Amino acid sequence: MDMMAVYQEGAYERLCRWVQAECRKPGDTDNPEVGDLLKTAVRYLRERSVLFKYCAEEMCEQAAEAHKSKGSGNSSRKN
Repeated sequence: MDMMAVYQEGAYERLCRWVQAECRKPGDTDNPEVGDLLKTAVRYLRERSVLFKYCAEEMCEQAAEAHKSKGSGNSSRKN
């Protein structure tokens, strides 16, 4: 593998970690907004299906957590 390919693969891996970190950031779960930079990053990651899959799984996990915490807040009652 030539050096440019090594650098490129490293850049894709860093991009994947950045996307995952962005998905973990707390935000407004009632009105999540996806910025243009995040959209662009995900678009580029589609070229690397394994990395894209990792990011998609992270997004799904965060969405499920937000849904779960939102649902548990509504179901709690005071005695």
